Amino acid sequence: MRKIIGFLGVLISILAFSFNRSLTGAVVGTSSVSNLSFVLTFALLIASFFVLTSKSLDAIMIPTGGHGERIKRALKDYDGKTPLLIAGMINRGEYGTNLKNTESSQIVKELRKNGIGYDQMILEGKSRDSLENFYNSLRKFEKLKKLAIATDDYQFERFKMYLERGKQTGEIPKDLEIEQLNTNKKYTLGERVYGILAYYKDLYRTRKGLKEGLKSSTTKGFIQKFKEFLWKP
Repeated sequence: MRKIIGFLGVLISILAFSFNRSLTGAVVGTSSVSNLSFVLTFALLIASFFVLTSKSLDAIMIPTGGHGERIKRALKDYDGKTPLLIAGMINRGEYGTNLKNTESSQIVKELRKNGIGYDQMILEGKSRDSLENFYNSLRKFEKLKKLAIATDDYQFERFKMYLERGKQTGEIPKDLEIEQLNTNKKYTLGERVYGILAYYKDLYRTRKGLKEGLKSSTTKGFIQKFKEFLWKP
């Protein structure tokens, strides 16, 4: 559909340009009209070019953590066919069943309430932090060109850093793009401090690559302890 719209835009631009030249040659005193027509035709041509060359979304990621706003933001851009990737740990019960109180399960429940079918969801299921969210989610696709992520500014800065690290080390394809579906989160002072510390810790953590960074879990590390201290009742 995107390509069809782009080609139609180019065709209309060509026809409009031809008509504009005919009008200019046939009618005297139409310079201002023809100039405006030329500008509009050129703008349509440029817009059509961007439509043709822009990549379509392969998936929309919803990381666990603050999932309520992330679900709303993801659904705002959901087109009814792009897979919704739920990134986060799924705890297993005694017989391998999913525990109902996990964040991933809650996200699935909310998506179902909004009419999203199970066939439109992809469960990542293993991640405990942002780096694992990103790395494990990419492993769910054989070919991934563009991924949208419903999240806040601080986490998205970490995702961008992971992307650049991965491209530098060859762990991520050079042509992969990510874009933010911004939740416009309002931060407390503690959340701002955590966001900054988390970024620099993961910057150091991934200094030798994403795979090396995955070997050091942050779940009970300094950042987690600091976060627990900030939110201590």
